[in-house]
Amino acid sequence: SLTKVVAAVDSAAGKINVTLHRDRHAFTLKLDSPVGTMAQVYLPTGSAAPQRVAANSRIIWENGRARGNVRGITVKGIKEGYVHLEVPPGKWNLICRF
Repeated sequence: SLTKVVAAVDSAAGKINVTLHRDRHAFTLKLDSPVGTMAQVYLPTGSAAPQRVAANSRIIWENGRARGNVRGITVKGIKEGYVHLEVPPGKWNLICRF
């Protein structure tokens, strides 16, 4: 099965680079987005709620509730097998552990 994807997309604001990786316990998304963008990120959780979600090594969701914050990132919700995050421009390492 597919475990890693690397992609780059040219946008009006500049290049957006994404790396996706999935293993048995986590889904990782590395995002590099230019100034002037706001990403809508959906991290898959499978059939269960995620145990933990972290952005650049800081926990933003744990055991069913928001925990702490990372400047600019908004947890929009968790439903239908995804964690929905709104992510500002920059370099991000987002990890969803399930």
